[in-house]
Amino acid sequence: MNKSVLLLTTLLTGLAASTAGASLVVSASPTDVGGGLTQYLLNFASSGAGAKPIAAFDIEFAAATMSQQNAGGALDTTFQNNNGVIPALGGAVAKDSQFLFNTSQLTLVNGTRGNGHGFNSEGGTFLSGIFGFVPASGGGPGNIPVGAAGRDIAQIVIPTGQTATYAGQISFDDGSFQNVSGVIPAPEPNAIGFLSVSLAGVGLSLRRRRDESASRLAGPLAGRVPPSLNTL
Repeated sequence: MNKSVLLLTTLLTGLAASTAGASLVVSASPTDVGGGLTQYLLNFASSGAGAKPIAAFDIEFAAATMSQQNAGGALDTTFQNNNGVIPALGGAVAKDSQFLFNTSQLTLVNGTRGNGHGFNSEGGTFLSGIFGFVPASGGGPGNIPVGAAGRDIAQIVIPTGQTATYAGQISFDDGSFQNVSGVIPAPEPNAIGFLSVSLAGVGLSLRRRRDESASRLAGPLAGRVPPSLNTL
């Protein structure tokens, strides 16, 4: 199977978290997993002068059709906890859209988005998560360190030839944050500049709405996770 890295459009909206020279890079490795499906491995990296470790995510992936190997809803595969059961039920882990962590490695925020999706949940058209990383000393992966390597966060599986989108906010270890949004797979290189300009307006709109749901973050991630997007 051919595997290459596509640069996805990444939106930096000039929030207080932004630092000159720092960049947030979102990339995807596409793999043909058969059955007319393509898996995209999503990687997030913070690099450049003034870059900061990534501490938490509030993000939702969406598509017209998103592959889920959850036995008609009987098995929750939002995270990797039940990956060992998927083959026994006749499914394939490679064809499941999921975040690439066990819940024991994360600090989760519970609740419901404005669109009715649970903060950490999945469905036939979406994958949603709001979580921070448990430190390595506690058995977790710890924050994503600064550097081009970044960390694989999720695998999104959609019908080959179709697209998915993502939108949300990323929190850094100092409590600052940035909005992100984009398309999977990325547009052709000569179209990225135009799309970046178009998405800037979307990102600024998301920023204006962030305060509407700030109160729901009281809890284990207070001060670590940015105000979430209640309109996702």
